[in-house]
Amino acid sequence: LACCAKSNMNTQQQHTAPDKNDQREKKRRRFTFLDKGAPFRATVAHQFRKCNRTSTKTTNNLKWFATNIVPHISGALYYDVPTTRTLSKWIDDYDKGLYDDVLAVYREQRIMVQDTQCSVRISASVNSVVFDKLCALDTDELDHYTPEQCFVILDVAQKEVGAPAFYRSVWWAYKMIVRAKKHKRDGGKKRRGKKKIRTIAATILDIFSDDWNGVCPDAKVLEHLGSVEEEVVASDGETKPNATILKKRLDKGEYLSCIKRGEKMREVLDGWCILDSDLDEEICKRIDLESEKANGIDEVHLVFEDKTSVVVSSLPPEDADRMAVLLSKLYSIGGDDDGLGLDKKSFCNAHKMRGRPPRGFMTSFGLLSIIDGGLAKVYANTKVNVDNGECTLFNILGEMEAILHHWLEANHPDVLQQLKKDNKNYYGNIPPYADEGRMISPRIVISWQLGNEPHKDPKDNGLSIVLWVVGKDDIGKVNEDNWRFVFQNLSTGTGNERRDSTSIPLFHGIIIIYDGKKIRHATTISLTNTVNKFGMFHGSTNPQGYKKHNPN
Repeated sequence: LACCAKSNMNTQQQHTAPDKNDQREKKRRRFTFLDKGAPFRATVAHQFRKCNRTSTKTTNNLKWFATNIVPHISGALYYDVPTTRTLSKWIDDYDKGLYDDVLAVYREQRIMVQDTQCSVRISASVNSVVFDKLCALDTDELDHYTPEQCFVILDVAQKEVGAPAFYRSVWWAYKMIVRAKKHKRDGGKKRRGKKKIRTIAATILDIFSDDWNGVCPDAKVLEHLGSVEEEVVASDGETKPNATILKKRLDKGEYLSCIKRGEKMREVLDGWCILDSDLDEEICKRIDLESEKANGIDEVHLVFEDKTSVVVSSLPPEDADRMAVLLSKLYSIGGDDDGLGLDKKSFCNAHKMRGRPPRGFMTSFGLLSIIDGGLAKVYANTKVNVDNGECTLFNILGEMEAILHHWLEANHPDVLQQLKKDNKNYYGNIPPYADEGRMISPRIVISWQLGNEPHKDPKDNGLSIVLWVVGKDDIGKVNEDNWRFVFQNLSTGTGNERRDSTSIPLFHGIIIIYDGKKIRHATTISLTNTVNKFGMFHGSTNPQGYKKHNPN
């Protein structure tokens, strides 16, 4: 039987031995086919490697990528959606360098894959060396340390350990610096006990209902100016030729009758702002987080229908100071030679989206619209990486994103997850300054000296998070300005304790999370501007072109 089987195998091999000419023909056909579809396959694989640089390719990851990302890649209409097996084959060919010539045509370079097991094995030793070197620095030097400087230490550590140069993100560098700061400050000991939170029951009211009795504007800005060093105030009935503000407290009927209503409108009375009417304790609840922190409270939560609708918290002092340094570099406030020197007055692109504020400026960085194929178009101010030596626009924006992302991930991961979910209409596009996987939202809105009218944001898709800091030269100064954030229709308390508006004093490092589509809000205006006041907003909105690209 063995002899017969061996004889049959030899006979079968003789009959099936391929001809060399047939092999050449098949090879020629294969490369002809490869040339026709290579650009699309190379683009798909390159996009996958932008999202995942490890050698691990799970079926779920491939299925999600094929379903959610591939259909929006240019040219996808002419090809069937690849199966997970086919997609895996394309990525393997990409990693082997078969598409390098195709990528070169598009001026792209293959992204090198990282071996997951090797990365895990060496990361602990490399991180330990980096951590020791960071802890060896002086406290003052460490407080101003940047992720770029941390990467220099990383290169030295990898050479000492003998490890290959694996990819590290800006978020990783920021986390290592924060860890070293904590170790030097309190020995790295973990804080005992949970975060102390004060919970307040709240209700979101309709200001057009008879039941609402909250804060109405008490000052009209006569000229929409960016900033005024000292306002000239005219009282009601008084005539002043150079007056910049008319001080008059509107009653509820007069105020509401002048507002244009509509679900898609901001429902704002142009120019009418809050100066100090929110200080009336008979109609407005004051939540002072600084006073609460002095009593051991870390956060204040306002709960509506058993769900937290507003969170009032703050960044650690070292993170808030770092944010102030970055924003001051962005606009070169204080005359820094290493700043970018961007002109605040020329950065007003957010005004078209939200309307020109009565005081201050608003700037949007990041993604603007969705164009053909589901790709994203960026704002003009984000197309070019403004460079001033080691200080670049993308580095500043990227580090600010990383600081806030790290805080959300550590303190409110549910909010971070919801923000990312609300921005799914950007089809996985990320702005050029953001680090992969460490992006809160595809747009950052930065304000300076902002004062605006009570309004709602109908284009918002969900939660927003806003951080306020002062300029780096203003840290520690006594803030004499009126600087508060008012929720006009957020009611608290019952009976005699009921207040239909809520006012929150702002300070360096305060963070507020809220839904601007449901809760009317405003930043108070000030009669003096003694400090530089910045705000940084992350939220979710429908990008321009979204409905045209996906009408359903």
